[in-house]
Amino acid sequence: MSRSTLNNKKLKKPVNLLTYDIILIVSAVLYALAEFYNISIPTTWSIGAFLGVVLITAVGLLLRNRWGKVIAIVLVLLLAFAQAYMQFSLNRLVTDRGKSIETTSLVVMQDSPFQTLDDTIGASFGYSTSVTDESLANIRTKVSMGSETELGDDIRAASDLINYQVEVLLLNEATRSTIVEVIPDFNERTRVLELIDHEVVKVSTTKEVNTSTEGFTVLISGIDTDGPVTTISRSDVNILMTVNPTTHEILTTSIPRDSFIPISCFDDYYDKLTHSGIRGVDCTVNSLENYLGVTINYYARVNFTSVINILDVVGSIDVYSHYSFQAYDGTWFNEGINTLNSQQALVFSRERKNVPGGDITRGIHQQEVIKATFSKIVTSISPWNIEGLISQFNTSVDTDFGSDGLSALLQLQLEKNPSWNFETLAITGEGGMSTTYLYPDQNLSIIYPNETDVQTARDKINSMK
Repeated sequence: MSRSTLNNKKLKKPVNLLTYDIILIVSAVLYALAEFYNISIPTTWSIGAFLGVVLITAVGLLLRNRWGKVIAIVLVLLLAFAQAYMQFSLNRLVTDRGKSIETTSLVVMQDSPFQTLDDTIGASFGYSTSVTDESLANIRTKVSMGSETELGDDIRAASDLINYQVEVLLLNEATRSTIVEVIPDFNERTRVLELIDHEVVKVSTTKEVNTSTEGFTVLISGIDTDGPVTTISRSDVNILMTVNPTTHEILTTSIPRDSFIPISCFDDYYDKLTHSGIRGVDCTVNSLENYLGVTINYYARVNFTSVINILDVVGSIDVYSHYSFQAYDGTWFNEGINTLNSQQALVFSRERKNVPGGDITRGIHQQEVIKATFSKIVTSISPWNIEGLISQFNTSVDTDFGSDGLSALLQLQLEKNPSWNFETLAITGEGGMSTTYLYPDQNLSIIYPNETDVQTARDKINSMK
């Protein structure tokens, strides 16, 4: 035997297969933990996947080949990662932030000499009744006010600023849209010196159920702002989505924003439903529960930005329009099916002045957008867009619908793959003018809900749960 052959034999070391076996066993344990963590897959799928991992592990342990063991380790780790990532993604998909943001602005006239907060030291300040005590206390820590005067409701307060009765107006930004409805040039005649945010802890209204076996209702609340979805604002969209996971039915019920109903956080005095959002989503939930006689289990708040962000990920949707009309921005929609991108869907959802039926038709069209978006997500979700969809939902939707409820629904969908049947209802009403709790000195446009429609909605929703 040559010296070179002897040297080669000395260089070769025996492969320690026991090390690979230990790594494979650890990988299998990690898979078991990942499967225990994932509560979204059906039991039959879980058992099948677990048996598959047991088989891969057993074969890997029996193999006397290093690369065979490496392949078994990689397969088990990939399956463990898939299990953990699936549940992790669902946990990220829904976010209850626990707090909302109340924004108060310091508003002055366009010709005011004040340019910064420092300029307002010692100035006369006024505020409306919609500015909460908590926000006012927060502002006092940041601004030195010469005098403070409560001016009444927002419209009266805005008028006092325009008439130079005060130098600086503290304005709850959630009420700006209402002011503009009455004083159309308010934004042009004034400017904002500073925006001051105040965190408000949410009051929980969640009523947990097993979403795979029990019916439940979600309030879809659309707020009239762009930007962060946690901003407190008027509730301009109010749609109740009732889901029956046993019969695979989904009922959406739209309630006009101007419905004149008792508002729970206003001591049950009558006001427009949209104004309930100024005091938080819990006020809207409680008001609708009391008025309709139904239980609302969860809420989901979205704003105009949410619609664009989510549809930018899933792509265009096919939406049914009940009328042909030209929207406020000039976009034309045909009666029947329209293929809409995110911007067009937003315009379609917001239009109420150029369609027959006004806000009631807008609510119906919003339900059509919800249906189309739901169908598009179910049919188009893929590994290529799942991360983007999760990110957009996480930032664009504020909800108390927890990941456990979503996991139970997903488990149902994977196990039975049901076809969901949609039904829509719209509460109609008669238009009128009236003062309200927040605006006792101003006649505002309101809708008196049709009591027959209210009873029909109540019966339908309760029968599905």
